[in-house]
Amino acid sequence: MKKISLIAIGTLAATALIAGNAALAKPDIIERDIAPGEVFERTSPVIIKGNIGDHAQIKITNGGVKIDGNVGDGVTIATHATESKNGGGLGNTVVVSSSGNSTVVINGKVVSGGEEEGPMSGIIVDGALGTGVHLETDSSIIAKDSGKELAATAAGSITMGNVESAAKLTAKGSITTGSVGSDSVLQAGGSVTCGDVGKTSEVKAAGSIIAGHVDASALSAGGSIIAQGASDTSGWKATGGMIVSGTITQSR
Repeated sequence: MKKISLIAIGTLAATALIAGNAALAKPDIIERDIAPGEVFERTSPVIIKGNIGDHAQIKITNGGVKIDGNVGDGVTIATHATESKNGGGLGNTVVVSSSGNSTVVINGKVVSGGEEEGPMSGIIVDGALGTGVHLETDSSIIAKDSGKELAATAAGSITMGNVESAAKLTAKGSITTGSVGSDSVLQAGGSVTCGDVGKTSEVKAAGSIIAGHVDASALSAGGSIIAQGASDTSGWKATGGMIVSGTITQSR
């Protein structure tokens, strides 16, 4: 299966923000590995400058987590962002900064450039993800390649490298990945952009789907479907029509 590497995933500096007049909440810096099986809990944002051992649990409330190292097999990472003073949850508001440019994303939608800073939220992993990793956040997820059986749920968007087989990614915003292994499920409230898709997978998007070569998988889009190639399109549905290898087909 052809793999696609996402530009700047390895160098992306991401900062999650909430609206309002809250002062910048500096994350705690943890200068060690998280041991296998350890339960690590914090009530503020955290940067972990180490690896996460197999079957460890990372639980962060009132903020998010950035992990500089690799994540082992069977690890669970869950974060919940701070709510605003008026009681409205803003955990799915995230600002991603790269090369000095900032973009505000609310519910997976880009709305403006950001100025004010608040507590860090979401999950950011600079290393690789092992097998059977579970990620859950009320903000967004940014990570590199993952092993098999990844389960990722985000109230914002999900941005990943290559995803191995039997993955399940669910986002209220958009999903962007490299190649997707067989028997995987991607479901997005926005659009889906991915590389090649392995057989017997399922990709659903309220918006459009843009993919590489799709191998006998089911695609369903509220917008259009654009694919570089496909072995079988009989299980595809697209309100906005389909383009496969440059050939335009009718909506169905």
